[in-house]
Amino acid sequence: SATNLNIKSIVSNGDMNFIGVDGGVNVTALTFDMSEAGAAKFNSNISPATANGASLGTSALEWSDIYLADGSVIFFGADGDVTLTHIADTGLLLSDNSGVGTTQLQFGDSGTYIQQSANGVLELFSDTTLEINGDALNLKNTASNETYLAAANGGAVELYHNNSKKFETTSAGGTLTGNLTVS
Repeated sequence: SATNLNIKSIVSNGDMNFIGVDGGVNVTALTFDMSEAGAAKFNSNISPATANGASLGTSALEWSDIYLADGSVIFFGADGDVTLTHIADTGLLLSDNSGVGTTQLQFGDSGTYIQQSANGVLELFSDTTLEINGDALNLKNTASNETYLAAANGGAVELYHNNSKKFETTSAGGTLTGNLTVS
């Protein structure tokens, strides 16, 4: 149309490059890969003009997928104080720059969350009800070789001391192994 500026390459599948000079060296800042329908390849960062000044996509034109490399970090907040880091072949690490104790993964509102309150201590919080659903529930030590509690859907609930079963519910009531002290 008469109101548009069109830049056209007449070479089939030939890339379109934006080249500038940085410190006396030619730098390809941007390449449009015409063999990939014009996929844009940037040589460096893509940044908004101002802090908190732009969105990636809109509510009507959203992106479909994001691919990040092993070890990639997503920074949240103006100072990047909360991060989500990819740990290769393991999963994701949610952390903050305070160390341990304040990072929360919240669900629905601020009263329902998971938090690491100290090194090796994971806490689940709910301001009303905490439900754990499944056909079996087992509470074990870190090495998974000592049982504290075992519960089965429609079956027994077993309590253990030092990996030795001491109490078990049955259809008739319960079975106690050892002594019961009531004070």
